Amino acid sequence: EGLRRGAAQHISRAGGADPSLLLLLLELPQLLRAAHRRGSGVRDAPRRKHKVRSVHGHAVRRGGASCRHTGLPAAATAERCGAATPRTSAAEGDVMAHAVARRRGLLLRRCSGRVICCAARNSARRVVRHRPCKERKLGLEGAAGASVASVPFTAAGVERITAPFDNLGRAPTSHAIKAAADRLQPDVLHYWMGRAGTFAPPKWKARSLGWYGGYYKLSRFKNCDWHAGMTKDLVRHIIEEGADPEHVSVLSSYANIERAPPIDRSLLQTPENAPVALALARLHWKKGLDVLLKAAAELPGVYVWIAGTGPLEADLKAQAAGLGISDRVRFLGWRTDRAALLAACDVVAFPSRYEPFGNVTIEAWASRKALVVADAAGPAATVTHEENALLVPKDDVEALRIALKRVLEDADLAQRLVEAGERAYEASFTKTAFVRTSMALYEKIIRRAQSLERGER
Repeated sequence: EGLRRGAAQHISRAGGADPSLLLLLLELPQLLRAAHRRGSGVRDAPRRKHKVRSVHGHAVRRGGASCRHTGLPAAATAERCGAATPRTSAAEGDVMAHAVARRRGLLLRRCSGRVICCAARNSARRVVRHRPCKERKLGLEGAAGASVASVPFTAAGVERITAPFDNLGRAPTSHAIKAAADRLQPDVLHYWMGRAGTFAPPKWKARSLGWYGGYYKLSRFKNCDWHAGMTKDLVRHIIEEGADPEHVSVLSSYANIERAPPIDRSLLQTPENAPVALALARLHWKKGLDVLLKAAAELPGVYVWIAGTGPLEADLKAQAAGLGISDRVRFLGWRTDRAALLAACDVVAFPSRYEPFGNVTIEAWASRKALVVADAAGPAATVTHEENALLVPKDDVEALRIALKRVLEDADLAQRLVEAGERAYEASFTKTAFVRTSMALYEKIIRRAQSLERGER
């Protein structure tokens, strides 16, 4: 620990460090753990993999070849995410910049200044940037089918900085962000998720924006003057945490999904004319899939497709067998053909117990599918019951069963939900809407920062 602190102090004083010292700093936590295992008689063999988090981000400047983007360290979970293929217009001088954030690719265009975005990987789903096969395994596929690692950053003039870090050794990551910010002099620094915000340099507080994908503590973004929540309820939470209401905005997600032809049902051992309820979810208690299985047991003839992986796979399969519905429940594992599954199903079931937002909602709307969703905080703040979705109480098997039955048996109701859902999606949750809202927020931050620098209130 003394060596680690000394190395961090050296970096702080010198503004940098030679590679050997940095390597020592990064490797020291592993060496300490190994020494502890040897001293306590703990065997090296089965043990949890060491956590390493990679951080990625970008800076954007308008003007084609002069554009510079920077990938930086930070923090965000990534159950699934994709980055769209960049398109640039020489006539407009647009710059298409990509930052991989939680469950999506971020596309910025017509950027009037420079923006640094910071986001990182959940350690359980670490992305190794030079191993696209790993990214494909995790489902990190772009909209055009290319892995995130294959996005042509270099061709677009993008500079990326990737800084691994350990909870015991944060100095290299902090230094990388500070050095990049000082060199690029960005107009805005955008921190995706709570872990990213903990690395915000105090010097850039007036130009720093923290984005909340969950109910994080405000202290994680103590060096951010600006805050954005995915939903109105998250905005309420941020204000209650003590943020200035004038500096808090809604910045929703969007559906990063392209419509596709429906998957051939025979590939999933499902009759062509059978009603199908699709669940896109990690196999975790929070997702309420056990409730869906109980409801399906009371819906004769209805097939259930569950696309996802997780710790409860064996338990859920055992539950389906115990309910006598294994013959019509399909556990599909991790899928990269979500659009094809959505196109082939009859209704989207979203029974989560906990969802700060829930991208499945807007993916169902974007795919023109009727949605039945539990009233977790995110969906409850996003959908309108009986208008663009059927909203049911969490953990209520009977309510979920009745709602699914209504949608599957009432074609007029299903069509009304589909049409209203599509309208809601087009109004607020497209990539275009997301870019428009993001850019308006960035411009607001820039104007305020400039006025402060001029000494104005």
